[in-house]
Amino acid sequence: KEFCDENNVKEPITAWTPTTAVSDIIYYDHEAIPEWTGKILLTTLKNKRLYVMELDEDGKNVIGEEQLFNNWWERLRDVCMDPEGAIYLATNGPNWSNTEPFTHSIVKVWNPEYVSIPDQGINREASFEIFPNPANDLLKVSSENIQAGLHAKIYTIDGKLVMVQVIDKEITSLDIHSLQAGLYFITINQNSGVIFTEKLFIVRE
Repeated sequence: KEFCDENNVKEPITAWTPTTAVSDIIYYDHEAIPEWTGKILLTTLKNKRLYVMELDEDGKNVIGEEQLFNNWWERLRDVCMDPEGAIYLATNGPNWSNTEPFTHSIVKVWNPEYVSIPDQGINREASFEIFPNPANDLLKVSSENIQAGLHAKIYTIDGKLVMVQVIDKEITSLDIHSLQAGLYFITINQNSGVIFTEKLFIVRE
């Protein structure tokens, strides 16, 4: 007890008996996967799963626990989060003595519906029209008020920028024949700010 007091050692807020062989832990503070926002993500080697742990308002007690991916990818060694809120799990083979090649991998877990497009400064009243929508090979952007510095950007649903086009006419055409069918987001930007955004569906016959 004296050692703990002198060195500011604290009791764990939760523990498992028998041990789960905890290997890594992070606090998930991103909005991309809302079910995990504000929770602890913890990987284990022995139990071969990801723990999602809910904390109380003070963050000092675990009030809920969910266990995911039980033995999907064998032992889980590490967990980390990228700036877009995706989670990466490092696998570590079937057991501690494993020496077989090609048994370690990186697994990505993400929310495909989340798009990290900044909405700061979006003008909901901006007079832009995107048509046709759904679109095929050609997309048109119409505006009654063309200003300097306007450009359109098209993003995949996971936030990857796939096209940029200057908007300098009342009706500007975008050649989208090279984009695969699916759901996208199109934004209209002025200088560095987004002033309009809309979902875009691309279809292929």
